[in-house]
Amino acid sequence: MADRESLLETAIVRHGAGRLDEAEAIYRQLLAARPNDADALHLMGVLLHQRGRSDEGRGLIEAAIGRDTANPVYHNNLASVLLSLGALAEAEASARRALALLADYPDALVNLGTALVRLGRLDEAGDHYRAALRLRPDDAEGWLLFGNLLARQGRTGQAVEVYRQALSLRPRHGGTLIQLATALKAEGDGAGAIACYRAALELDPASAPALNNLGNLLQATGALDEAEALYRRLLALDPGHPGALGNLGGVLQARARFDEAIACYRLALQVTPDDAAAHHNLATALKRIHRLGDAVEEYRRALALAPDYAEASSGLGAALQAQGHVAEAVPHYERALALQPTFHEPLNHLMFALNALPNITSADLLAAARRWAAAWPTPAVEGRHANPPDPDRPLRVGYVSPDLRHHPVGYFLTAVLGHHDPAAVEVHCYSNSRIDDDITQRIRAAAKGWRDIAGLDDAAAAALVRADGIDILVDLSGHMADHRLPLFQRRPAPVQATWLGFFCSTGLDAIDHIIGDPTIIPVEDEPCYSERVWRLPGCYLCFDGSTIDLPVAPLPAGETGPITFGCLNRRDKMSAPAIEAWAEILRRVPQSRLLLKTASFSDAATRADIIAAFARRDITGDRLVIEGATSRQRHLEAYQQVDLALDPFPYTGATTTAETLWMGVPLVTLRGRTFVGRVSASMLQAIGRPELIADTVEDYVERAVALAEDRPRLAALRRELRAATAAGLGDGLGFARALEALYRAQWRTWCAVSA
Repeated sequence: MADRESLLETAIVRHGAGRLDEAEAIYRQLLAARPNDADALHLMGVLLHQRGRSDEGRGLIEAAIGRDTANPVYHNNLASVLLSLGALAEAEASARRALALLADYPDALVNLGTALVRLGRLDEAGDHYRAALRLRPDDAEGWLLFGNLLARQGRTGQAVEVYRQALSLRPRHGGTLIQLATALKAEGDGAGAIACYRAALELDPASAPALNNLGNLLQATGALDEAEALYRRLLALDPGHPGALGNLGGVLQARARFDEAIACYRLALQVTPDDAAAHHNLATALKRIHRLGDAVEEYRRALALAPDYAEASSGLGAALQAQGHVAEAVPHYERALALQPTFHEPLNHLMFALNALPNITSADLLAAARRWAAAWPTPAVEGRHANPPDPDRPLRVGYVSPDLRHHPVGYFLTAVLGHHDPAAVEVHCYSNSRIDDDITQRIRAAAKGWRDIAGLDDAAAAALVRADGIDILVDLSGHMADHRLPLFQRRPAPVQATWLGFFCSTGLDAIDHIIGDPTIIPVEDEPCYSERVWRLPGCYLCFDGSTIDLPVAPLPAGETGPITFGCLNRRDKMSAPAIEAWAEILRRVPQSRLLLKTASFSDAATRADIIAAFARRDITGDRLVIEGATSRQRHLEAYQQVDLALDPFPYTGATTTAETLWMGVPLVTLRGRTFVGRVSASMLQAIGRPELIADTVEDYVERAVALAEDRPRLAALRRELRAATAAGLGDGLGFARALEALYRAQWRTWCAVSA
């Protein structure tokens, strides 16, 4: 007996010191002499479990229990082994047997809690973790497990405190730091999460979760260099890590390195071919380089794997729309919104798509905006505004946009901002973009205040607007990409308006006013807007073409050459009725041809589709010139090939129309039934060329044919249009004064009810 006790004690010491080979040899020696020794059976079972041989360990511990059923330690350690084997119900039963023998047994309480967590019985599990921690409050591992439970229950604020308690007991534990970082991120404390991940990496530079998750946080803050470096570090350690491959692809895509991003996504799919997110990300990158047919296939693969994937539904709709399949895209946007009502991307795509459908009305557009925006959560709104209701004092006007850069909004806004009277209006800009280009710099220079809000949530951004004392907050996005309409729902300014960046009602009660002009919003359309309609006297847009360093070219057709018609608008604006009208114009003007240029035509399938559309209307491919994406300079140079521009309908041009006219190219438009159906008409009215506006499709065709047959008139228009455009659309000073007068009237309206 003395030899047995001595040997067992020696084995236990060596086992505890991690000298497992030596401990195992002694246990085997004991069992050879006494095969039914319960302690030796139990401890040998524990050791085999620690060595990854849990099935063998389970058998030995069960044999020990067969010899001694009243030992709670045996039952508890069997519970640990069963947990590792996934035998959860049996693990629960073993832990309960241990507690029946010893009620105040912290280890058994923890094991029971863990079994219950994995069985989905979270509230019960919490009770047992709490009981264990009351008995043993210095158990860092117990606090960690309890924190994980709270995080799983969505109680991340409490989880943060529990993880901090675990760290106070075990400060240099990487796993706890990672869990704390995850909880802090969920609580909106990105900076705290980043600090925890960095601390975890100091302890273990090869920690995959820390490398990957820190990269994700840095990527979200725009620190793309460091995020890329972290993902590459992880991939050097684990070249097939699908998360890192996908995330690196995201960084590369954000940097417009699309071919490299696509390579990352394809590698990720080699590792996990059934990963719906990887198919979605690949599709998105393909769409960005206008490989639309390939993008559609990848989005469909993502949805086959995950039918309720809202982002993939929205992406599929966008790819189909870019190909010109607008009606087919609409149900995909509606599906995405039904799955995720607060997902803004499909709504901005849907509103664009609806505007491009031939039979849509302004009332339909208001109903759609109202329907989907009504699903957004209603945020808390602070009390009265502190702005002094003095009707005549200088006003602080804030412009909110993600497009204060090379973008149509940026182009139109630069024509105005520098002309605001600082004695009447103090301009503040709130930029929701991390792009900073020469247009951004021009806008920033013209503003009194500049705030970058891309990294702020709506509550923080609203607090900033209030602190800046903004009197009139102007949305320049509507439901377009990266808008901040939920910021407006918090009512940070007493007067709130939308202008310039959108093309119908926002459908939000938080937007008081919409700024248009008499052409785009006639009086009879006012009931189709949730906002009060205000009209500038000319066109609602101001265009400064002086930055376009290209001359007006002579008429390309000359006196006897073939006429070239042209449309440089998006493919999804080229509706079937517009294509039918263009085909009729080509039939009636012999030898003429049609130049179609837009980024979507970089895609072979989309080019083939438009050629087929004309072929069905008896127009052969040799009469079409199809061009895809180029630089903006090359895009503008294309106008030098066009004798007469054909505006698409029902969604007409805006920036494209202004550029067309500036380049001296006459444009025939069809006045439509909606805001976007009248933008070109508004511009042509403003520059004094109403004769280029048609009111029916037949009239549109007749005017285009007649003008194509009148070369002297075409040549004269070409000589006149730039000056007319500069006078009618480019008077930045006059436009600014009219806009200021409108702001003043809106302000006085508020003052009258607030004084």
